[in-house]
Amino acid sequence: MSVVPVVILLLLCRLSRAQNPSCPAYTHDCVPFYQCIDGVINTSGIGIIDPRFGPTSACTVSDTGELGVCCKIPGATTPRPTNIISCSGGQICVEPLYCNADGTINTDGSGLIDIRRIVNNCLVDNTNGAKGICCSPSVQIIDSCPGDATCVEFGQCRTKSLNTAGFYIPYQQGGSWKQCRIVHGPYSSSTGICCENAIKYEAANECGVRNSDNNIRTRFRPQLAKKTTDFGEYPWQAIIFHRNFTFNCGATLISNEWLVTAAHCVYDRPNLQVRLGEWVVNGETEPLPPRDFQVSKVTIHPSYNPYNLHNDIALLKISYPTNYEYHINRVCIPYAYQNVGEGTKCFASGWGKNAFDGQFQATLKQIDLPVVGNRKCEDKLRRTILGRFFRLDDSFVCAGGEPNKDVCKGDGGGPLVCQDYSTGNYFLYGITAWGISCGEKGVPGVYVNVPKFSDWIRQNINQY
Repeated sequence: MSVVPVVILLLLCRLSRAQNPSCPAYTHDCVPFYQCIDGVINTSGIGIIDPRFGPTSACTVSDTGELGVCCKIPGATTPRPTNIISCSGGQICVEPLYCNADGTINTDGSGLIDIRRIVNNCLVDNTNGAKGICCSPSVQIIDSCPGDATCVEFGQCRTKSLNTAGFYIPYQQGGSWKQCRIVHGPYSSSTGICCENAIKYEAANECGVRNSDNNIRTRFRPQLAKKTTDFGEYPWQAIIFHRNFTFNCGATLISNEWLVTAAHCVYDRPNLQVRLGEWVVNGETEPLPPRDFQVSKVTIHPSYNPYNLHNDIALLKISYPTNYEYHINRVCIPYAYQNVGEGTKCFASGWGKNAFDGQFQATLKQIDLPVVGNRKCEDKLRRTILGRFFRLDDSFVCAGGEPNKDVCKGDGGGPLVCQDYSTGNYFLYGITAWGISCGEKGVPGVYVNVPKFSDWIRQNINQY
């Protein structure tokens, strides 16, 4: 019996970042992502950001030829600049982000230059050796906030913030605010703003917690009935990139250093990266920024068949463990062969197209889909181009079949989660694998049967 080829939901979306062949002299070294502690230059060439946050300019690592980042504070394995200078003439040493564009002295101490062209090599106070520029800073950075205010990320403030005149006024994005240093949590040592009654984005202490922040919910009505998610609503959702930041697939975080995805997404594809905590792709509107990681290990199921996609599952290990945060957390792993009743509504998520020939989505979308039993699913799929002899392998499960409600191109490798009603938490029931077109009535989508592989998942991650 021959197997009829299926329409695989491969990923076509390309996301690019600017690339710099070299880094600013004396202040930055080009190193791999995982070697950078703090201080990556951003895509505009000015401003220093935490390497976890992106978007960052890329450069070429001299000894390996791989893509890296221009890093201000590399790890011990990378040489650091030694020709430190002292500022004079009323100038102080600050990070380039906090200096007027026309207010920086030249390296020889004379004249004013654009900070995008050259920077000094002085030491910024209270930053554990961070390099900076000599400048009359345009932004005052304070060590602690007055009164009951706390220093938080810009996106966490929805009430009043301290302006440069020293008064608390209603917060508006893009305003002129005094800035402070965040001293607690995963963003410690970065800068924020003094805010009264800031929104607290705290990580759940258990798996499978689906967040909801109705303050920033937006509505979207595309051809497929996908809804825009809240920020951090699916904190286990991840993106897999090629090393040059080309979008590859979706993935799901299942521990602080392991993710699961479809094998066809990573089969014979080296040099992968993972982004956690993304919400708006290439946007800067998130209350908390995403984090990028290098993939250090890929484990494809030994019985994976790339021709018919049977056993289409793979595990990814990131280069170092992530911290659990409001928008970065794990989903629960199902127990072996955990059953979900036919008709149960589960949820798929991703940035895939809103129609087979539609547009990729900038903001993470979700869709509720009813589970379809395998026998009924097989019968429905036989009525398509697959033909009456098609057999659905038990490494798959099905969901959907309602008109205009489906995952589509670009959602592959991403999660299908169902709620465990005994706990209220969500577990990973499926991984988006393949389908026939998108959103056709009576044609379910096909997903990897994660409960079938739960023992294999646990055995692989436990040995590390």
